[in-house]
Amino acid sequence: MHIIAESIPFKTNVSKLSKRTGIGRNNLVQYIKCLEDLRIVTSSYSGGCNSTKARKNSSSHPNLQYAISDEDVNIGTVRESFFINQLSAVGLNPFLEI
Repeated sequence: MHIIAESIPFKTNVSKLSKRTGIGRNNLVQYIKCLEDLRIVTSSYSGGCNSTKARKNSSSHPNLQYAISDEDVNIGTVRESFFINQLSAVGLNPFLEI
């Protein structure tokens, strides 16, 4: 979660993230899914809602970024996180591909 909080919403490279965290690749995918289910992390998927390949991950709430990050938080990331949070609160999918 610390890595996601400090990152600009990024394309998920599970192999690199696995090496950086020291968590096995399969476990990492399950952890990210659990964070999504808890609405701590928001992920967009390249193949729509039924895809399992995450295109982009970001924190679900801007306050999490400030609470977890050791470094200055990118204001653009905070804005994007806030936008995603607000759309999700009213039941809209901000990553819906039209």
